[in-house]
Amino acid sequence: MSTRDPDQTSQTSFWQWTGFADKTGWDWIDLFTKMVLPILAIYLTVSLQARESQKTADQAKKESAAKDTAVAKEKADIARENKRKESAELLAQQARDHENRLEKDRQRRFDAQMEATRQQSGARLAQERLQFDRQQLLQKTIAESRLAAEKNQFEDQQLKARLLSESQQQAAQRSAFLVSQENLRDALLNEYINQMQHLIIDWDLQKRRPHIDIAVVARTLTLTALSRLNENNDNDLVAVGSEKENSGNTMPRLSNRKRLVLQFLFEARLINKKRQNMDIQNADFSFSDLRGQNLSQANLSRVNLRMSNLTGANLTEAILDGADLRGADLRGAILTKTSMNKVNKD
Repeated sequence: MSTRDPDQTSQTSFWQWTGFADKTGWDWIDLFTKMVLPILAIYLTVSLQARESQKTADQAKKESAAKDTAVAKEKADIARENKRKESAELLAQQARDHENRLEKDRQRRFDAQMEATRQQSGARLAQERLQFDRQQLLQKTIAESRLAAEKNQFEDQQLKARLLSESQQQAAQRSAFLVSQENLRDALLNEYINQMQHLIIDWDLQKRRPHIDIAVVARTLTLTALSRLNENNDNDLVAVGSEKENSGNTMPRLSNRKRLVLQFLFEARLINKKRQNMDIQNADFSFSDLRGQNLSQANLSRVNLRMSNLTGANLTEAILDGADLRGADLRGAILTKTSMNKVNKD
């Protein structure tokens, strides 16, 4: 029987309870192979899994850290952006406040200007209102004056129209009267010529020494006709002669009918100084138009020729003794051997 080492004995007693106290190395190898390797494999597997889990956890932690970092960075960026925005908003607010202050200043200046302008406008408006009122008053005064003037003018026109109408009526009446007078004078002239022709033809008035009664009748007819043929009155004054027109002097209208009477007596040889058929002293031939009349050898003694026009008349050897020649126009008259004793020229 072999001797065992006490340590070996103690080890053997230690392994008694496992059932492997008497096993050999191969037994242990086999035991190791059968028991330890699976456990080791399990351990390794668990270790690998744990390591993989750890790795996964680490990766997750890294990812989480990265995510946290990204989130933190994003938050930081957001914070910076918010800070920038806040700074920008602050700057913008400051700018707005500054702009508001400027706007308030502008508004105050504008309000002050508007107030000054309003005051100036009020003063100008008051001045314009006063000026407008003055203009209105002036225009009203002018309108009233014009209206009064127009009223006066209208009344004057009405008065003038009424006076003109009355004047026209009077002129028409006078014209009708003058026409009737002219017609009457023409009728008187014709009647006188007819009566004188009757005396000449039927009663031999042209004889050298007619009957005294016939001569008296002829004289009476002549004087009467001349007085009734007087065309002059106060309303028949007309301007005669260029010199008198320029000087403004007027004289009654010259009579052509008296010219016809005198021409008839002369051509009938009733007033020839050599025959002495009838006497026409004091006959009214005043205002007669005798221009260029042939009265040679006519007996016109004591005849009224006042204001008559004898321009260019032929008075050769005529008798004008005692004739009234006041105002008579003798320019260009032929006065050869004309008797003009005691002629009234003043």
